[in-house]
Amino acid sequence: MLLGAGAKVLGNVEIGRDAKVAAGSVVLHDVPPGATVAGVPARIVAWSSGSVPALEIDQSLPDYEIGPRASHYSAANCRTSTPLSRPSPNSRRR
Repeated sequence: MLLGAGAKVLGNVEIGRDAKVAAGSVVLHDVPPGATVAGVPARIVAWSSGSVPALEIDQSLPDYEIGPRASHYSAANCRTSTPLSRPSPNSRRR
């Protein structure tokens, strides 16, 4: 279920699985599963396909080997040629 910002659900109302309530809507009646409702009072404006893309995507990360050059990029080896200085409080950008 997705409940938009400022949406109000009044009374003993059941919101179904995968249902969406638009922001600012006022829900007075039950919302069936997969429905998208909007408005005052909320009315069905769309139906979802039932698929959840996030569950179908392969979210695994590949295994990467850290090679011998990885130590070259450590924080101790990061030096600037000139020290960084802060501008004085009296200086202004023009």
